[in-house]
Amino acid sequence: MDYGLLDGFALALAPSAFMYLVLGVVLGIVVGAMPGLTATMAMIVLLPLTFGLPVVESLQLLMGVFVAGITAGSVTAIAVSIPGTPASAPTALEGFGLTKRGRAGEAISVMFITSMLGGLGGAIACITIAPALASVALRFGPPEYFLLALIGMSLVISLSSDSLLKGLVAGAIGMALALVGVDPMSGYPRFTFGIDDLQGGVGYGAVIIGLFGLTEVLYMLVTMPATRGVAEIGNLAGSTFSHIRAALANLPGLRGTMLRSTGVGIAVGALPGVGSDVAAWVGYDIEKRFADNPEEFGKGSMQGMVGCEVANNSEAGGALIPTMTFGIPGDPQMVIILGALMLNGVRPGPLLFQQHGDLVWAVFAGLILAQIVTLVLGLLSVRPVLWMISRPVHLLYPAICLFCVIGAFAYANSLFDVGLMLVFGIFGLALRLAGYSVVPIVLAYILTPMMESELRRGLILSHNNLMEFASRPLFMVLLVIGVLAFWSAARVTRRRT
Repeated sequence: MDYGLLDGFALALAPSAFMYLVLGVVLGIVVGAMPGLTATMAMIVLLPLTFGLPVVESLQLLMGVFVAGITAGSVTAIAVSIPGTPASAPTALEGFGLTKRGRAGEAISVMFITSMLGGLGGAIACITIAPALASVALRFGPPEYFLLALIGMSLVISLSSDSLLKGLVAGAIGMALALVGVDPMSGYPRFTFGIDDLQGGVGYGAVIIGLFGLTEVLYMLVTMPATRGVAEIGNLAGSTFSHIRAALANLPGLRGTMLRSTGVGIAVGALPGVGSDVAAWVGYDIEKRFADNPEEFGKGSMQGMVGCEVANNSEAGGALIPTMTFGIPGDPQMVIILGALMLNGVRPGPLLFQQHGDLVWAVFAGLILAQIVTLVLGLLSVRPVLWMISRPVHLLYPAICLFCVIGAFAYANSLFDVGLMLVFGIFGLALRLAGYSVVPIVLAYILTPMMESELRRGLILSHNNLMEFASRPLFMVLLVIGVLAFWSAARVTRRRT
């Protein structure tokens, strides 16, 4: 029997299935907005609880947590510059700048609306062009993934604040942090200095929360009057609808950004194992290169914020492409979706559309519905967030620091990570005061493991012959793209300085 999207909506809108979807969205908003409690973590905790549920209900619950968790992570990123999820880290750069200029309500509303539009774009792409994109992704081998990560390193150049040299130094620091821990190939510890807690590497939560959240608090303590609010109180007046109207007024000028970033998110999502955090950074970097006023980036650019938000939400649709079509997870969250399918006796792969077509279309419909429900519930949360950030900023410092500690501990249940977070917060403050940007550190930290492991894997397969890489057509295509990316990044940097 052939199924379609209408059949999927019929299953997804059944009372019990829709109830679980709404429950997932509520949980996702709460968890996503709390630093350290990521959507992935919430999905892992809920996975065993879905075993007794019908397969459609369990997938709806997980899909709601996934979509809302990725979106809601940007609420605290915009409000207090603490990314709720790794994918919202670039949002903190521009969103918090808009908050400090009194545009918090407008920024959060724009974020929810454009995130929904990006998510719908990803869902449409997943429904219409899944087989074609997945077949291209399957042809990627270690050389192509290495080059893809190397291309991402070009962002280190274009995200450098004032000096190319400072950006490269910051990127080198990020690469060094990523190399700490057990060697992925040999299994020997490296750069651990005899500290057992570093065997697993430098904690992701400690790096992200320390350099973005705690550093921002310390920087505000040093540079801002204690009685000043994070946002100007006079600009926070008005109803939720006034913020929505202001947000809608921005959309016509952001059409190009949304189209480009939707394409970025879909393409990155279709590459297995890359993830929404990489999609967000790539979308952000591309918008900086297309911007008429790139000097505004880092100070509160609506274009920059929308670029990463649309990319990290459209990535969900792209990630579903290889997950549902070939059983290859597009990102960490899709691994959990695959687990839910297998717990219910459903085997993902090329025959899934034929054997369980109704289930596949229910997942696609659930992805669309989750975007809409997240938008509605998210917009209703704007006023409470605005009330919070309109308080005198010194009242927020203890709460922000508490969230930083909880978030750093929650990533690995380790007090050692809390100590590392404090170290990175102080280190980030020193860098900020010296004119360095912490963004290249985080970006290089994210991309280095992928770049290293894929290069070494490719060298093993080619018997240490780099020339074999050049015999791969996809590698050469990406090489040309990489050269253009580095040239474009260097050009943007020269124009800015």
